[in-house]
Amino acid sequence: MPKHTWTISVKSDAGVGPSTPLPIYFPQEQNIGGSAAGETGLQIGVNDVEEVDNLNIDVSALVSFFMKCDYDVEVRTNSWLSPSQTLTFQATAGMAWNNSGFPLSVTNPLTVDITKLFVKNLGTKNGVAPTTPGTATFNAGFGQDDEVTFS
Repeated sequence: MPKHTWTISVKSDAGVGPSTPLPIYFPQEQNIGGSAAGETGLQIGVNDVEEVDNLNIDVSALVSFFMKCDYDVEVRTNSWLSPSQTLTFQATAGMAWNNSGFPLSVTNPLTVDITKLFVKNLGTKNGVAPTTPGTATFNAGFGQDDEVTFS
């Protein structure tokens, strides 16, 4: 059964504190990038937009998800010109959520079912333009608890 393993850890100047893992299991998962041998992720040129089609993400059935990129990105759901939702995150932050309340109880930032994602490489890393901007690598994973058919 697919899973996402969430971990919270503490570190101070005095040393490393505890690290607590929480595996979250679900029957269905969709991955973007990194799921096949040798696959590193969705590659996106500077200021380019890449479209990911054939998604079937039911927000009401989400158990856990993450999105990460090594560049700052803008992610639009379902349409580039008229998106259902627009999400922006920096390279070091990414975006993640699970329904267990671990490590913090927060509302799912995804509010609409998703059939497509449009990911734009903003060409910056944590708001700073690198000397030589490059291709971004985007990865995501969406775990659902319903028995849906993925196309």
